[in-house]
Amino acid sequence: MSEINCKLALKLDNNQNAIYAPGQLITGLQLRIKGIAKCQMDVGRTRCSAEQQYFHYVRDLFGKKHGMVMLVEPGEMIYTFEYELPSNIPYSTEGKYGEIYYGIKVVLDIPHELDKEIRLPLTIIRYEDLNAMPLLKYPKREEITKTFCYFFICCLGSSPLLMSASIPYTGYIPGQKIPITIELNNQSHVNVRSTKITLKGLHTFNFDYPSTCKQTEKYRLDYKLAAGVKSGKSAKLEEFLMVPEMLNPSNEQNCKVFQITYMIKISATVDDPHQTPCIRIPITIGSFPLIFKDAQPNTHNQMPSKIFNTSRDLARQTKTAQTLYNEVIRLNEF
Repeated sequence: MSEINCKLALKLDNNQNAIYAPGQLITGLQLRIKGIAKCQMDVGRTRCSAEQQYFHYVRDLFGKKHGMVMLVEPGEMIYTFEYELPSNIPYSTEGKYGEIYYGIKVVLDIPHELDKEIRLPLTIIRYEDLNAMPLLKYPKREEITKTFCYFFICCLGSSPLLMSASIPYTGYIPGQKIPITIELNNQSHVNVRSTKITLKGLHTFNFDYPSTCKQTEKYRLDYKLAAGVKSGKSAKLEEFLMVPEMLNPSNEQNCKVFQITYMIKISATVDDPHQTPCIRIPITIGSFPLIFKDAQPNTHNQMPSKIFNTSRDLARQTKTAQTLYNEVIRLNEF
């Protein structure tokens, strides 16, 4: 479990730049700590939105907001606090339609005046050990059978294209290679001109108001153009994709509103783009690589050139908390 241990201080003095002077009447000093994921998107005249709150801690440090008026004596007052963060919260990040952000706010309630506030953004980082998910160590294989038809007429009796793709395991970290084996058995009358292999990242925003819908933003992380196969021929391709460095870990287990996932897409290019057969294999990106007890040199258990195992490296994966927090303050949503 992670903990926050910090001190915030508000000073009231009577210098020329002060807004409030010693002896100012106040009703309370309140602490708020909040973590939230939210997204919104305009569809025509309708604004779709969703929100997931991870925690909202409120504590009165001095007096009570909107409570009995008290006199503050001149000088400095320091209040300490401690709050334990939940262990299952996602890391700070943002996307096209949403963000995940955290922050602390202290509010000094002044009767008949604007409240005085202190805001402190928090950056949450997660250290994801892929070995905590044993199923990621198993190989993954997907296959597809495609029969080509033209002019809306199914070619009865026509032989298909058989395509399969496999990877040795489904958990990787930034800087690591993903070995991919592709088998093509082209029994059809159509030539496969090339085979496209793509590593994709997906930002999925799940909206629940005014109705349930979702929007997915896809972006290409790595790409290979491999050989095809002629009609009546077979081929076996051994390729690899590279996971880029400084990549955010997968977060679908920790966030419902804004999910970051990854997949490998293999497609066979034929003359008719509407009939392109595709295989998709989901993978998980973490911070520490899978470790195999029986690993041998030159096997698929290769280690990346750099392992992200420090807070500094993990912090680079995320959008800075200050940028996110400034936007939250602008929208008055914290």
